[in-house]
Amino acid sequence: KGCTSVDCVSEVYAMAGAETLAVKVLLFGPAREAADAGHVEVSVPAPGTLAALREALKEVCPALGPLLPSSRFSVEQELVQDEAFAAFSGSSEVALIPPVSGG
Repeated sequence: KGCTSVDCVSEVYAMAGAETLAVKVLLFGPAREAADAGHVEVSVPAPGTLAALREALKEVCPALGPLLPSSRFSVEQELVQDEAFAAFSGSSEVALIPPVSGG
């Protein structure tokens, strides 16, 4: 359980000569339990895309891997409807919203 350091991912992008964004991703429910943390900090190439963010989360916190395909993101407290057009910066509030069940 738990996640690795954001520094590992940052070093990979730095070696490739890419500008990166440091992003704090808030975690809830099963994602919080899987990561054993309330948030994860990751680095993604600029400009930030949610596809890159999913990959970075999988690298930094493999325990989130099974949840990522069915999870959604919110950016600035707005649920993202179309990930292809969602953008964020290092200062954006980003949250991973895992699927919820209940009755």
